[in-house]
Amino acid sequence: MAADTANMNNSVRFFILESGRVKRLLEDMKTSAPISETKLYEEYWLYSAGAGHARPAPLVQFRARMLDLASEMGFKRQIERTANGGQAVWYSGLTIVGKTAA
Repeated sequence: MAADTANMNNSVRFFILESGRVKRLLEDMKTSAPISETKLYEEYWLYSAGAGHARPAPLVQFRARMLDLASEMGFKRQIERTANGGQAVWYSGLTIVGKTAA
């Protein structure tokens, strides 16, 4: 019951646990390729706006929710500086499965 309430209040959590599009690879975290935040957010946005029937959170909120969920679910967030001074964010321990964005 508490998990259902948490999912209803956090569309990012619902996407990871219930959408069928994300698989957690915690056992293979060191050998599996990390997924970019850009790709994960794109999948989240498409799912939320479509089958998830929810308004997608803006990227800033998505990033904050992913940081909270990382400690709960065991995946890791990595931030790298890009050549132009921006940030590239990656998540280890997650991958996209099933139907993906074009």
